[in-house]
Amino acid sequence: MLDKPKINEIARDKLNSNFANDFEAFLNFLKQEKITTPWRGILRAQPHIIRFYMKHKGKDVGHIDFNDDIANYIDIQVITVGWLKNDFDVYLEGQPNEIFDMLTERLSQKCIHCNTNHANCSPGRSAEVAGKQYEKICVAMTLYKFGGDNMQELTLHRPQYIATKPVGLVPLEMIKKLILARRDYIAKAIENKFYN
Repeated sequence: MLDKPKINEIARDKLNSNFANDFEAFLNFLKQEKITTPWRGILRAQPHIIRFYMKHKGKDVGHIDFNDDIANYIDIQVITVGWLKNDFDVYLEGQPNEIFDMLTERLSQKCIHCNTNHANCSPGRSAEVAGKQYEKICVAMTLYKFGGDNMQELTLHRPQYIATKPVGLVPLEMIKKLILARRDYIAKAIENKFYN
């Protein structure tokens, strides 16, 4: 393995040519939107995972994983507001209805006590979104995890850690909107000095 390889080098090595070309177009989109993809490394707990961050102004947008155990496959994770933050209205401000609909779907994910090792997890978290209070929702609902072998649409997974299941296919264009929503949230948070 190269020392701190570039993401396009890993993509060319791990993905077939059509997938790699589509992935390269996705990387161009990220670059155009001022989102960098620095090397994170190989995960100690999961040595088959090669991870790159997605960052805007040094803040996490999400990450991209390549899996050595599965040929021609990637995972993309996109953050909303962060693990336990409750400023969803700031996140949603100025966003299209599709972003609100995606977040509302996540808010329906109730805690199923799947991660008893994490102190902030069970019995779920509360959140207020657009004037409505939600209770006992999965703490991981703030993260979108997509995976697949086709850049045009990837499978969205439920947020639970142990009981994660596919929800359905999501077009790349929607994933890009989620990435841009996170980027916009970071910009607002930095401007208003509430990012931590």
